[in-house]
Amino acid sequence: ISVSGYDNIGEISGANRYDTAIEVSKYFNQADTVIIALGTDYPDALSAGPLSTALNAPILLTQKNNISNNTLNEIKRLGATEAIILGGPNAISEDIRSQLKSAGIEDIQRIYGKDRYATATAVGEYLFEIQSMYDYKSEFAVLASGNSFADALAASSMASKLGRPILLTRNLTDLGDNTKTFLKNEQIKYVSVIGGSSVISDKIIQEIKLMGIEVDRYAGSDRYETSSL
Repeated sequence: ISVSGYDNIGEISGANRYDTAIEVSKYFNQADTVIIALGTDYPDALSAGPLSTALNAPILLTQKNNISNNTLNEIKRLGATEAIILGGPNAISEDIRSQLKSAGIEDIQRIYGKDRYATATAVGEYLFEIQSMYDYKSEFAVLASGNSFADALAASSMASKLGRPILLTRNLTDLGDNTKTFLKNEQIKYVSVIGGSSVISDKIIQEIKLMGIEVDRYAGSDRYETSSL
């Protein structure tokens, strides 16, 4: 790959998505905590970026019933003693818990809700718990469609760097009860909406504004242009 103005462009890759996640994890010399997300579907992992940054914890992928030996070996290399599983037992089975224990994980917890929207707010609540330990709590949140991965993924690096939770809309015109409650209960003052009106309607923006929350929209003509904003 060649990009104008850049001489040093590297590639991080593995034989599959699970091994690619391991290659990214190798940038960590050590980690007390690892985040385990489902590798066969994207929703529960969409909100993991800010939590990963806050905990200095790599995100590793698993199948529903089996976590690869390569991934278990990476957990051992990291010296991790804690794992956070994203998603409920229907997404990542309890079999994974015993397999993690075999890798030396002593403390295993799940963060999940009844669906992807509730899981996103549960991750946000946990993120704020971590921030409160340092007498800090973000007044900002990021909002992306819960029905596609592109915009939430594009926003992940920004949200992670700034410590902002990534929340998901239920559909084009429905903010969703879990997201709405989170915005109110956590006293969010600013929301960055990622994506155009074809994925998050102006109706949702007006609904958020009626809560007394300031809203900015970041949108390009397509997902690629949106990711560059």
